[in-house]
Amino acid sequence: MTVPNWSDPNVRIGTMARAALWLISEVRLGGIFTKDQLRQAFPDVAQVDRRVRDLRSYGWVIHTNREDAVLRSDEQKFVRAGVEVWNRSAGVARGATISAKARRAAFIDAGYLCECCGITAGEMYSESPGVTAVLSVVRSQPTEGDAGADGPSLSVRCRVCHAGGRSGLAGRDLFE
Repeated sequence: MTVPNWSDPNVRIGTMARAALWLISEVRLGGIFTKDQLRQAFPDVAQVDRRVRDLRSYGWVIHTNREDAVLRSDEQKFVRAGVEVWNRSAGVARGATISAKARRAAFIDAGYLCECCGITAGEMYSESPGVTAVLSVVRSQPTEGDAGADGPSLSVRCRVCHAGGRSGLAGRDLFE
């Protein structure tokens, strides 16, 4: 199947599919884009950034500064394309989102601390006074030592640890 043009008004596909095609043709794999660029591409669409987030349920990988600490807060990085959402015969992957109930339970289990470094939300990083920690619930693969662990589990991480930890960020300007 040929890939439709995202900006062709005669192609009958939804906004999420158009946004996916825009990512492929305009941003390209590994490219960085901002919400402003997205809104300029889709000026008449309310909440177009939500349609891009919805792509994650279809296997699309789009990083924010939560996953890639080098990105600014207004930037996102197109990492990997998923299901061809513009193709009606393509399979649909659901269940990738973390429910509010599961997110709340993970925060309670972790004591509202980053499970890697122990920092709390709003606490200042010692590496950069003035920059505060933001905690997220993320999926993590069990290690070999995790007895009885089947598949990914949930853990709480600050954005530094989620992006690879302090040692994994050597030479990167994380606290820009």
